Amino acid sequence: NPKHIKSLEDLSGVKIAAQGDSLASLKPLIRGALPALGPYSLGGRLTGAGKGAYKLDIAKLKVGTTEITGSIAVATEGGKAKLVADLSSPRVNAKDFLKDDGKSAGGASSGGKDDGRVFPADPLPVEDLRLANAMLTLKAGELFNDDVKMQSLVFSLTLQNGRLTIKPTVTVSGGSVGIDMTLDASGATPQLSLALTGNNVNVGDLLKMLQNSDVISGGPAQVDIKVRGAGNSVRAIMASLNGGSSVSMGKTNEAVLPVPV
Repeated sequence: NPKHIKSLEDLSGVKIAAQGDSLASLKPLIRGALPALGPYSLGGRLTGAGKGAYKLDIAKLKVGTTEITGSIAVATEGGKAKLVADLSSPRVNAKDFLKDDGKSAGGASSGGKDDGRVFPADPLPVEDLRLANAMLTLKAGELFNDDVKMQSLVFSLTLQNGRLTIKPTVTVSGGSVGIDMTLDASGATPQLSLALTGNNVNVGDLLKMLQNSDVISGGPAQVDIKVRGAGNSVRAIMASLNGGSSVSMGKTNEAVLPVPV
């Protein structure tokens, strides 16, 4: 039972079989925060890799309907955990990782009164970003939800002293999309920077995947978005966004969208 695991020292050198309602229950294993995604099941072998260092070879990690294999190495010496993960999956179901039930990633409602505004004013859980350092790579043959399929996903994540950088690339509807996002929570006020580029990408399919929205439809387009913002909540960051974005469909149909949006 993951709830009774004190540390990696309790399990080194043994096979692991675990399951539960939330990945967050595995937090004692890495001494850092994990997203509250699930249900999950995990099978693998844990081995020591030096003082305070361990490696988990994953035979199969299943989160919802998504199956993942690979390895996770954790070093705990020095008081802050460092996690290095190299993962792969034939098919990733986006709905296993994007909650659309009005709840936060922790599985609970956002807490405060609903004021009818789109973006929540709840404080960002930036403390979790300071608990551990991490480097993660996930490669997937296909990424899909109910409406859209994407291919050749390469997802990289780096977390260093509260600075989170996410860089996914993927093929969608015959075009390519690349995202470079950094959330720097090392200081008192989190700073966000986001760049998104799309080459011959179907904007409607992209929005369906990212936001589950069908507000836009259309053919292949060139997309270029670069924005920055700061704040202690999603609402504050969105209100402070500054930058620019453009969507070009063909030679004459181009929309330049002002920021903030």
